[in-house]
Amino acid sequence: MNIDRFVAVSNPLKYFQIMTARLVSLLIILCWILSTGISITIVLLNSEYVECEHNLIVEGTASVIGALIAFYLPLLLNIVASVKILLKVRDRKKLLCNEMKETGRALCRQQHKLEASVTRTIMILQGIFSVCTAPFFLLLLFVNVFGIKTSYTAWLVVAWLGYSNSTINPYLYYFLNKRFRNTNKVSHTRKMQLGSRV
Repeated sequence: MNIDRFVAVSNPLKYFQIMTARLVSLLIILCWILSTGISITIVLLNSEYVECEHNLIVEGTASVIGALIAFYLPLLLNIVASVKILLKVRDRKKLLCNEMKETGRALCRQQHKLEASVTRTIMILQGIFSVCTAPFFLLLLFVNVFGIKTSYTAWLVVAWLGYSNSTINPYLYYFLNKRFRNTNKVSHTRKMQLGSRV
């Protein structure tokens, strides 16, 4: 998603030429292939297969490598992409405001609101993602690198906290995106109107 956002912000006029349905499909397939490849590699690297209540437990070096590939590297890439997006929006605002000077103060204020909105949205999404998923991967590192013992309940809590991010995201997008909210209100109003006519 950050790749899509970055292309939209850095090349808004060429966005639909760059992000074609074919490229998006290719990116989705690539994500699935990478995820599957990483998962299989982690399981194969794991020298000890411990079965516990029908779960395969991955420990040691394999889990550390898995955490680096599955969480820390994507988190770093997300942060880099988010910073680039924010810098691009800020540069565009400065350029627009400098060119417009006196005549475009209203446009400049509008661009400032857009920058604030983009910044807020990215910070909230990145923050919630980090808060929900970091505890699991931190616990994974502490257990496998430092040998800290933890309870099954601790694992359960951090795992479900990570899963909750997938539940929270659609609501975040809804509440953070005014255009989506307005479209949804219009759609809901039309359904209500059609329902009252029947």
